[in-house]
Amino acid sequence: MVFNSMSEKLIPIQIKGVGKVGCSLLKNLNKNEYKVTEASDSKSTISNPDGLNISEILNIKEHEKKNLNVYISSNNFYDFLEVENKSNIIIDSKETQLLNSHLNYSIYEKILRENNKVIFSARDTLFYGIDILLTEYSKNIGINAALNGIGRYLQNNLELLRNKCVSFRANCHPVSTFLIELIENGESLENAIDLGRQKKIFEFSIEDELIGKNAFISANIAANAIYGYKYDSSIYLQNLKDIDPELIRYRKQKGKTTRLICSAQADGAIHLSYLEIDINSPLYCSSDSVSYVFELGHEKTQVVRGNGVGPLQTALAILDDLIYLKNR
Repeated sequence: MVFNSMSEKLIPIQIKGVGKVGCSLLKNLNKNEYKVTEASDSKSTISNPDGLNISEILNIKEHEKKNLNVYISSNNFYDFLEVENKSNIIIDSKETQLLNSHLNYSIYEKILRENNKVIFSARDTLFYGIDILLTEYSKNIGINAALNGIGRYLQNNLELLRNKCVSFRANCHPVSTFLIELIENGESLENAIDLGRQKKIFEFSIEDELIGKNAFISANIAANAIYGYKYDSSIYLQNLKDIDPELIRYRKQKGKTTRLICSAQADGAIHLSYLEIDINSPLYCSSDSVSYVFELGHEKTQVVRGNGVGPLQTALAILDDLIYLKNR
């Protein structure tokens, strides 16, 4: 907790969801510029207008592996009041839950209506209504972290994309890229999945990761922002299990590779499948990044790459959004 008079000069932020991304954010937050006045996990919310003790939160979440309600009981000599939201910067770093996307959208739309600022790394709210959020509240939201580092490009070039972009393609699923790279080097899919578990790269269930649910959400958000379509989440998605590992290795031998590619059209069509691409293709990238190719008509294209992949990179993208919003 911040005890001195400097607390009043620090910028207050709230973190909704202190999981892997939230902890990475706390580790990299500039304590001389920001104070965390509220933090929550799936079980509880803690708040203090003077600033919470970041070291204590990290100890509880990463070392003790407990929920934040322990923070209250282990520090009960502090005055923890349920305070009103006095922070104008809220960070949504919860796990993405599409089932609640309409409810989360309603919550955050109200927060934005009250002239607060919101940074999203969770994507359920964006999945439901990014087209409206970017139209009505673009100056008060940060989406760089939610879209693997390409969100700023989307925000800054939205008018161009809405007027000129006839289609786009995206290699936006680092998880499948990670698995494919291991298969290309001789691992079985099962061993690749085990290595992925060890590295804790999976956001969704294994089955959802193999069909690229994460990629579908990201591409859906971008397509909704540009074209205004809301897509059916039950769209057919190809399973990596259905791709012959020998085919993946053969493609590598001839200077190609396999990537999960999403394509979206201005007429509302969207497709997601594992395709052969050239290693010199603008869509080619390794598992630590993503690549989008926007077709702007008259043979003009714009290639955008992002690096906001994994808890640390996502946290750094949040910090970039924080600086962006603070200066607006």
